[in-house]
Amino acid sequence: MSNQLRIFKDATAIMTGGASGIGRAMALELVSRGCTVVLADRQIALAEELAASIVASGGNAWARELNVCDYNAVKVLVEETVAKTGRLDYMFNNAGIAVGGMTHEYQVSDWDTTMDVNVRGVTNGVQACYSLMVEQGFGHIVNTASMAGLVPATNAVAYSTSKFAVAGLSQSDMRKYLEFVADQRLQNLGMPAYFGSKNPFSFMDLQDVQELSNFFERRVSAYQVSVTGDVAFDEAF
Repeated sequence: MSNQLRIFKDATAIMTGGASGIGRAMALELVSRGCTVVLADRQIALAEELAASIVASGGNAWARELNVCDYNAVKVLVEETVAKTGRLDYMFNNAGIAVGGMTHEYQVSDWDTTMDVNVRGVTNGVQACYSLMVEQGFGHIVNTASMAGLVPATNAVAYSTSKFAVAGLSQSDMRKYLEFVADQRLQNLGMPAYFGSKNPFSFMDLQDVQELSNFFERRVSAYQVSVTGDVAFDEAF
């Protein structure tokens, strides 16, 4: 196993919530670029149908039933994936639910379920793969948040609360990881550790960084334009 991230050909990705919505759209585009995708979802019949369609079209994917609220199940999925492919390039913590309506009409169970899936589901994914990625020397963790995690959504307070948490986790952890990477690079050059490299992405080619950025930006845009239709792009990668 090479200790270098693959973008995206011959890479391996886990997509939670991969049977429908944003997860489905991202999974299909990853597969089209040569990535092996594990479709992890509670809607196992839908996930298996999508996986079969991908394989029939010449892609590589398989489905696994997964409750992201169950850390042990997420951990087992990560371990199984690595045992099968020898690597994990991407962990997409994408599964999520939404509860709308007036806050005073919520049940405690609405809060519990929303926070369990949208927040605990993400932290379980992070916890299950982070050490592995550090050990193998590469990997990306991608957490699906929402505009409701940046601008309050007054008609979906529980959902907005959970997505603010996801945004905060992602931003905080990315900053810490970039500090870690910058320190590692400086130490490898025989220089003292210093938090704040001017180019924290120096461990990747600029072209790779731009391609990753474009990929995620266009997946979300495509999903917002047409949730139920096929994902198509005006511009080839």
